[in-house]
Amino acid sequence: MLANLKALRTAQGLSQRALADFVKVSQQSINQYENRDTEPDIAVLTRIADYFGVSIDYLVGHDPAAGELIPTNLTDAELRLILNFRQLDDDQQLSMNLLVMQMTKDNKRNAKPQE
Repeated sequence: MLANLKALRTAQGLSQRALADFVKVSQQSINQYENRDTEPDIAVLTRIADYFGVSIDYLVGHDPAAGELIPTNLTDAELRLILNFRQLDDDQQLSMNLLVMQMTKDNKRNAKPQE
């Protein structure tokens, strides 16, 4: 069920124990989720998705956008980025996604509140 859990965890250099501590489950549970021996309940699934800053859909390997066409309102730079991204292997794409998610989090954290 958790198709992307191990890749997300290892990309961030986390041990199963460290992730388990954050989401309040045992290390054995994380191991079982990664090996697809058992599935987490929705509360644990939500905490894992929140920790990595991804959707539950992404975490479980469901990609609702698969097969969608590229919108026509993209700038040339955005289109080049997408086309280059598609040429990366799965691990490289995951790394890029994690980098962009972290940068987005940082931008939100550093944004000035609007008055």
